[in-house]
Amino acid sequence: MEPQAQGTGTDEDGIGMIEIVVAMFVLAVLALAFLPVLTQGLLNSQRNSEIATATQLMSTQLELARSAGSTCSALIAFDAADPADVTVDGREYEIERSLIGACPDPAVTGTVLVDIEVRSDGRVLSTAQTRVFVGGA
Repeated sequence: MEPQAQGTGTDEDGIGMIEIVVAMFVLAVLALAFLPVLTQGLLNSQRNSEIATATQLMSTQLELARSAGSTCSALIAFDAADPADVTVDGREYEIERSLIGACPDPAVTGTVLVDIEVRSDGRVLSTAQTRVFVGGA
């Protein structure tokens, strides 16, 4: 019986370099599989942020229209004042507002339809209409 030298074992001991490379390759493939999901999530988040900002700007404009005054001349002045473009987080938003229809007779109470539209990069992000009460003389 010959003594066996210490430190010599079979080829099956431990993890070999091939196994490590294969494991890294599998992890890389899984990471690449999740990349489109992450990219789409970031794009959706950015789009949702733009829409939320546009909706907030539109809501502010609707409140301004309601508080402009209870006469047709006040609403016409509100419509004539061109709202300034707003830049939020490096993105420019264009606000367009208009009166739809004619003001009622000054002696009669009625409503005037106000339309607000918010755009960015030529795309309409938010639009709404509200009726503003106009009192008689």
